This record gives sequence, C-alpha cells and structure tokens, in this order.
Amino acid sequence: MRTKLTAVAVFAVAAVILASIAAARPVAAHQQVAIQADRCDITATACWPALTPLAAVRSAPAELDSLLADPSGLVSAFAFDTRAPDTVYAATIGSRAGQGRVYKTTDGGHRWHSTTTRPLSTRVDALAADPRHPATLYAGTGVAVFKTMNGGRSWRGWNRGLLPPPPIIAPGQATGTPGWRRAEGWVNALAVDPTDSNIVYAGTGGGVRLSTDGGHTWRTVLWHGRYMGISSLVIAPTSPQVVYAAAYVEEPANCGPPGTTPCQQSTLLYKSADGGKTWRTTGLGRASNPDGDPTLLAVDPQQPTTLYEATGRTVLKSTEAGRSWPITYDLPGKDVTSLSVDPQRSGTVYAGLWSGGIYKTTDGGLTWSQAIKLPVTALAVDPTRPATIYAGVAKRKYRIIRSTDSGRTWAIAG
Repeated sequence: MRTKLTAVAVFAVAAVILASIAAARPVAAHQQVAIQADRCDITATACWPALTPLAAVRSAPAELDSLLADPSGLVSAFAFDTRAPDTVYAATIGSRAGQGRVYKTTDGGHRWHSTTTRPLSTRVDALAADPRHPATLYAGTGVAVFKTMNGGRSWRGWNRGLLPPPPIIAPGQATGTPGWRRAEGWVNALAVDPTDSNIVYAGTGGGVRLSTDGGHTWRTVLWHGRYMGISSLVIAPTSPQVVYAAAYVEEPANCGPPGTTPCQQSTLLYKSADGGKTWRTTGLGRASNPDGDPTLLAVDPQQPTTLYEATGRTVLKSTEAGRSWPITYDLPGKDVTSLSVDPQRSGTVYAGLWSGGIYKTTDGGLTWSQAIKLPVTALAVDPTRPATIYAGVAKRKYRIIRSTDSGRTWAIAG
C-alpha cells in the first residue's frame, strides 16, 4: 500500500513515522533475530529519568513541557503484568529511524529502563502481554514479531509466514522494493488468546496473521488483496473464539501516481466466531474513510457483546457484537489514537486523541468529558487497578503521564 501504511494509533505524526519507515532495514524472510537484554542500571543515561512529582498536569502544562526531553520517541502502546501491578511496559517508535524499543518500569512509573541493549530493528507499533503468563510479551515491528518470555530480559523475533512473497507491482514501481514488503507485513496490532498462550493474532498491512505456536510461525487467515490492511484487533475476553479486526481498504481506482495523491480509503469491520477460521463483515458495513484514519476497537470485559469502534473523531457503540451500532458520538478534536475500557466498570471508556486530549465516558458513550488536553499517542487502563491510567503524550517532545484517580489528576511518569 502506498498511503498511510501502518494505520496505527500514531497516524497523526506522519512526518516522524514515514521517516522511520523509509530508513528501516528489512530482515530476510524466515530470518530469526535475537536481541539480548539491557542490564541497565536505573541511574545510567540509557534509562528513563525518575518520576517528577507534579500536581495535576492538567493545570501545569509549562512544567510538563520542560520535562519532555527523552530521545525514545513517541509511545505507541502499553502492556501490563497482571501479577505484578507496578510492572508496566511501553513500546516506542524511536526518535530516529530504526530506534524503536520496549521500556519497562517495576515501580509504577517512577523509573523506566530499556529492555534491550539495542533497538528492535525498527519502530515498535504493537505490544501485547500473554494474559496467562504476563512475563511473556510480543512486540510488533516491520520486520518480525519479537517475543520475550522473561519480562524483557531477552527478546527473539520470528517472521516466517508474517511477510508475504514479493507482490505483483503496479506499472512504474520498482519490483519487490523493501518499502513495499514492509507495507504488506508491518505489524500494527497484536492479540493473545486469554485461554491458550500458543494462539496469537497479528494485524498487518497485508491482513490478519495467526500463530498457533506462540509466534514462531504465522499463516494468513484474513486477506482480500493487497489493498487491505488491519489497524486494530481485539478478542472477546470471555469468548476467545470471537475475534474482531478493523480493516482499512484502499481504492486502487482512486490512487494517484506513487508519491502523489494518496489512495482513497474505506473501513470494514470483520468478525470471526471460530478463532480465525472464517470471517464475515459486521453490521457496520463499508464506511468511507477519505482521510485514511486508523480504526480503533475495544471490547467491554464485563459485557463481551459490547464493542466500541472509533475512526477519526467519531466513536460508535454496539451492544449486539457488531450487528447494529445505535450510539454514535463525535468527540471534539480529531484523530482518535486509542480506546480503552475500564475492566471493572462497564460503560467507562477512555479515548485518546492526537488533537483533543483524553476524553472519558461513564455512561457507555452517551456523554463524554475531557480529562486532559494534550496530544495523545497511546493510552491504556491498568487491568488490575483500573483507576490507574497510563498515556503517551506529545508537546514538542514525548512523555508518559499517569493518573491514579480515574483521570481526575495526572503526573509525569516517564
């Protein structure tokens, strides 16, 4: 695909993203990549600085701005260790091409360190923890899905079946260019089956891939041509055979020459009720998406047939597993980058926007209120302590902020 390749929650910072994609170095198909862990002392320069206490970041933007100085780049995703509540992981894309890393805190965000001595080859756009074995995590990049089984002390990446064979290239394009291969295989989303640790789904620029051996090998289970990519994947927590995938579809007839007019896009929402064997579109239908915004999904853990979908600034809600969508709300601002549902309070949902900040609803999407006004790149609710929320934000540079009171006040956490 030629336009917005990764349909991830950091779409709005296209200049930074496209620069990192262009310079990223692809790994040959089936190559295994191993990276040893960084035994970083938390006082070393490679580690993130200590938490600086702030009273309500919302009322202190100047202080926040003065602390945004870390070279990690923007935060793209979070993951949690449910057996160690103070342990949190943050994926970043890196401030330079090919500098993506996964950072870790074991004290609730007071101090962070990189889990690797060197970057994971490219930017890291997706991060997921195994619900049954939370020290096992998967990191999605443009060259492989990396896996750690020891909380980040060591990582190993596999891409067998993840990257497609060289595609048929349209006239005027170089055959088999690395950039095209990255567009087809780049991992934008990851989801691990909560009942079977061997089953992992990857949403890529070329469809949905499925691994049944813990990420060692992959096969394509949803693909409708090279003009379809996946921006979000979620599993119904109490019905793990039910998987939802948000797809962006380019309209090749409406594409300009390479490097000029972007292809027009539309959005489709797919559902599988049999663990990825078969898929069908939901009642959402084919929605026009002329700006190519990523589509985000979230499932209510208390009511697994309740599904939230967001594209641009519009949030929709279905209470019938996607068959109908009676609730629609247009948030102020634009570019929703993340959706996260409180796992203990049904109807409480947080939406992070690149332009608009963080919005919260406590009535299932009928009304929303602003929690903080900063550009948000990623957001996640702690599954064991849902009053605690982590968010990646941007204000000239990038930081992590944290709330421990359900979004009422915020403090710097990285």
